[in-house]
Amino acid sequence: MHVIQTADASAEDSSVRRTIANIAISALVFEQARMTFGEDNTKPKLVYKASSGMESIIAPSLEAAEHQGATLINWESRDDRNRFVIELASLAEPTPKKGQPNMSVHASVQPRLKLN
Repeated sequence: MHVIQTADASAEDSSVRRTIANIAISALVFEQARMTFGEDNTKPKLVYKASSGMESIIAPSLEAAEHQGATLINWESRDDRNRFVIELASLAEPTPKKGQPNMSVHASVQPRLKLN
């Protein structure tokens, strides 16, 4: 079970207290998910967006969430963002079932009458 929470600390009107509270609530959501779905079946991810100055202020809260098992994704980091999007996209790929051959046929090799 993938559990994804977000915390946005990039807005001008976002306060440090509100951001830390959002991260703390995310940690509670992750804990509840682990209790419900099991420790091994839960993959918590915290996606946050913060300037470098704000990130240094909220770092202890982020580290606490990471210590609780959450993967941290900094949306401001191109590498983190790309890895996260690729990982999410890979969840949509069907897994082949055992004992069944891969029968995918590209539409370009089918006669026109069999496409509809």
